[in-house]
Amino acid sequence: MRMKPVSTTTEGLMLDAPITDVLVYRNGVKIIRTGAITISQDAPTVILKNLPVAIDNSTIKVTGKGNGPGKITGMSIEEIHGTEIPQAEIAELEKEIAQLRAKERVLVETLEFLAKYKASILDMQDTFLEDFPFAIPDEKAVQYIAGLSQQVDPEPGSSAMAFIEQASGTADAVIQHIERMTAELTTLRAQIDAETNRFSALQQKAGVHVSKQAVIAISVPEEAEFTFTIQYVLNAGYWEPIYDVFLDDESVQVTIKLLAALVNNTGEDWVDVQLGFSTATLKPIRVIEPSPWVLRERRVVYPASTMSYGVEGGGMPMVHAMAKAMAPGRPIAAAMAPAPPQPMERQQAEIGGSVLATQTFTMTDRMSIRPGNWRNNVVLLEMELPGRSEYFYTTERATLVAQTVIKNGDLQLLQGTAKVYAGEAYICETTMNAVLPAEEFTLGTRESHDLKIAKKLVSRSTDKGGMAKGRVIKHYRYEITVENLAGATNDLVLVDRMPFSDSELVKVQAIGDIKPTPVENRLGILKWRIPLGSKDKKFTIAYDYEVSYDKGVILDTSLP
Repeated sequence: MRMKPVSTTTEGLMLDAPITDVLVYRNGVKIIRTGAITISQDAPTVILKNLPVAIDNSTIKVTGKGNGPGKITGMSIEEIHGTEIPQAEIAELEKEIAQLRAKERVLVETLEFLAKYKASILDMQDTFLEDFPFAIPDEKAVQYIAGLSQQVDPEPGSSAMAFIEQASGTADAVIQHIERMTAELTTLRAQIDAETNRFSALQQKAGVHVSKQAVIAISVPEEAEFTFTIQYVLNAGYWEPIYDVFLDDESVQVTIKLLAALVNNTGEDWVDVQLGFSTATLKPIRVIEPSPWVLRERRVVYPASTMSYGVEGGGMPMVHAMAKAMAPGRPIAAAMAPAPPQPMERQQAEIGGSVLATQTFTMTDRMSIRPGNWRNNVVLLEMELPGRSEYFYTTERATLVAQTVIKNGDLQLLQGTAKVYAGEAYICETTMNAVLPAEEFTLGTRESHDLKIAKKLVSRSTDKGGMAKGRVIKHYRYEITVENLAGATNDLVLVDRMPFSDSELVKVQAIGDIKPTPVENRLGILKWRIPLGSKDKKFTIAYDYEVSYDKGVILDTSLP
């Protein structure tokens, strides 16, 4: 039965039931609260207050047990409308803003005075040069300001240049003072803006607030203590998987760390809770009926690239988790020698659920997560997976990428972002696709210059005999030269393409065998996997094809 929230002022025993367990879904949170209370026949109603508005009322469940007989006869969810005005905090903030404003006025007035002061000094220089172009007469003493409060009498007979230099120094000192006070004013105004925004937020909070409370009706024949467990689902809070991937050129193992980027925007403070994560989403399941299967002429759209930052087949598949935290044994040291520092251990989650369905990660230690819209990165687990290095090159992009082929273990990996490291050095960040258990996937890491690869059009000709028969027949020969500059022995995955036609009016066909034979030739996309250790330092791949069509046909894609 779905409970409809109503505004009420029900009275009863207030149950103190703090949050004990939190299970975070991809788009929601399940909360479990537990509390004990003594109930008598005179007070058969128990109220759990201050529940968040985001509760899905249909998910609230209450169970109880006690040291005497009792029965839950009903439960309702009520909305509570209250006014909460933080008067003390508002008054304190008003006082602080007033003090900052007063300081701002002093700075502004001082800067105005200094600006006039600087102008007076410069004007004095001009007047002096007009009245005394050569020297100061002995009988006339001139006073001028050399600082903010200091006055100096120049010696009679001083040159005009000496006076100008001293006046210029004074002007420079005033200018520097203006710059310092301007910077101070800028910082002060930023502080005033921040405090003003906080003041506005407090004023907005000072209004009607809505919360929910669970009202539980109890029937007991005698006084007894009962422990209640309340669980509910919030349509707030979520987590996203992120991965740290550690590669080592000298090892076939890839170390991956799986983290949960958790956002607790539920408004509830999770203090010392049993925290868990689920790969499930709180979305309804829909049955989708099949639509009509219509066959029509196919139109091929060639991809601009068959890789995304070096990942074969598009976006990078998702990664796994890290390596187990190592605690190496401590060698026997000499007497009184200080013990070497030991690495801090990090807890790892226990994995539950189904490998091919919903998986759960339960933290072994209790945790506290404050409410807010920021991300809390929680390490779930670490693991090592076998991997091998290879090169990937597509002639369209003309970029050689070093990538790692990784064999996934028993864990199903979700889509997320990954940061890739070579040892401790950061390499790149990428988006990962989902990976099934035991599935092999590739992870591109960096651009490489170990190989020099170049594709060129060797020959091009037109068959004159075909022209006489009303057909245009063009022959092409291409060569791809690979030079192994670093003596690499890894595999090279090389992708190229030649024209493809799905029209009966345009024919494209390869002439002779392609050497070496590509491992894949589909819709004009040629793909080779070449073990560099079995090849010469420099080798060539060559192939020929011809394109033929009627004279009156206009191609929508130009030919070389």
